[in-house]
Amino acid sequence: MAGSLLMELIALLGRDNALLLCEQIGGASYYIPAKPRHSHPFIPYIGMDGMEEISKRWGGIEISLPKAEAMRKRNAVSALNSRGLSSKEIALRAGCTERFVRKVRADLRRREHKKLPLFG
Repeated sequence: MAGSLLMELIALLGRDNALLLCEQIGGASYYIPAKPRHSHPFIPYIGMDGMEEISKRWGGIEISLPKAEAMRKRNAVSALNSRGLSSKEIALRAGCTERFVRKVRADLRRREHKKLPLFG
């Protein structure tokens, strides 16, 4: 879920703004008002324009803002996985757990499975 939320944030705000937001205040939950306010904690990082986009998408609910570090580790695992390394070797190189590597690999397999054509 966090990965997909981060991807949606990137689509709404652009990569730099989404990563800045997640790096600075990620890892916590925030209520998103239907009408953005200048006092919202996101404003210093994404401005009112960015907040308006977020309010259009998630206004009225609470979201758990992911940490950018998780995305960096996920990307590292994905890159190392494509080189055919073992889960243990990937975990050591990416600075994460073998459990995290297995989760990312499972996500990658699900995505590939969804891309396969239904009819050959």
